Amino acid sequence: MTCQDFEELSGAYILGALTPEERQAAQEHLANCPECTLMLQQLQPVANLLPLTVPEVEPPAGHKERFLARLEQETPEPAQQPRQISQARKTSAKRRFPWRTALLSAAAIILVAALAAMTAWNFSLQQQVARLSTPTIQTTTYAVQGTTTQSSMQGNLTCYSKPQICSLQLHGLPPASGKQVYQGWLLHGKQPTSVGLLQVHNGVATVYFQGSLQDYDATAVSLEPGPAASKDAPKGPVVALGALNKATHSSS
Repeated sequence: MTCQDFEELSGAYILGALTPEERQAAQEHLANCPECTLMLQQLQPVANLLPLTVPEVEPPAGHKERFLARLEQETPEPAQQPRQISQARKTSAKRRFPWRTALLSAAAIILVAALAAMTAWNFSLQQQVARLSTPTIQTTTYAVQGTTTQSSMQGNLTCYSKPQICSLQLHGLPPASGKQVYQGWLLHGKQPTSVGLLQVHNGVATVYFQGSLQDYDATAVSLEPGPAASKDAPKGPVVALGALNKATHSSS
């Protein structure tokens, strides 16, 4: 028996509708063919669903009697060569079970529907797991304003909980001249701590740094002589300032 032969008989094999000779040949083929064994394992769950989807149909009255009478009228066929016997057996099997093709088609339709449902269900589960496994990120934002009434600069200091990264960003800073640079600071009382130099792109100055704001009271931006950052305290004027006692909170 070839793989094609078994594929044609697989539906009847699952339903136990093969002759003893056909079933023995199919089992011998399965013992040496992992591909057909896998196909059979995939079709078996679908076949289990068929009784739930196909209504029972009573045979017409007198069908059994006519069938038995027809068998009595048939005469045995003469002996043929082994290959011819095998071919006749296939033809006879197809004639006795014309519904095999319909069964396989129905099984394929049910299998496709089941796979589609399982795919959709798996995708839904993945989304739920992603939502459960993604930590909630808390965002805290503080307002930063220019230190003079004539200044139009404004911005904010935004800190994220996971990971602990902060962004100090200002709009409206005038361009620094020569080697001058803008430097960011955190203030604890009168003690400043540098958070780095602000990088200016398209009129927006930004510096990113890691750490917590728990021990600080304010944030500031100063205009430093440059070109390097000042080490311990601002050497130039403080141009922007923001208190850390009023914050806006959000989560995502």
